[in-house]
Amino acid sequence: MPTKLSAGKKSRRAGKPYRTPLRADCASLRQQAAGMLHAFAGRLLHDLARQGILPPPAIELWLDTRQQFCVRDNHPDAEDIVTILETPSYYLHFKTLESLYELLESASNGPLANGCHLHIGLSSAGPLAFLCVRCNHSSSSGRARHRHQGCAASG
Repeated sequence: MPTKLSAGKKSRRAGKPYRTPLRADCASLRQQAAGMLHAFAGRLLHDLARQGILPPPAIELWLDTRQQFCVRDNHPDAEDIVTILETPSYYLHFKTLESLYELLESASNGPLANGCHLHIGLSSAGPLAFLCVRCNHSSSSGRARHRHQGCAASG
């Protein structure tokens, strides 16, 4: 289902803004998201390889509520991976991906839940992205549980 967007450009001579309809369908957004995901993963895996960090084990990362990168804590190189990720360019690339995946999900399934955030998984089989919703429930260990929603554009 195409999404109709309008880009307004005000002519110097005209009083009314000129509107150009832009069309963005889910298939092209999905393709763009997959391309951006593969670019992010390729760059990160290259930087990790320079530090001697290679999958397996798989790497799962996301931004916490303070917008700090997190890596699944059972990964043996979690601290080193976070250190590599803590640059403005990785943050900007991740947030761009997150916005695109949220747009895709909301276009496919309607409004997103509060606390929805992107997770990226990297393995030797390739990258995977999915949206996750934080639950208000705690597990027996006192940690917040996550309920995962598969993203329509997982690459």
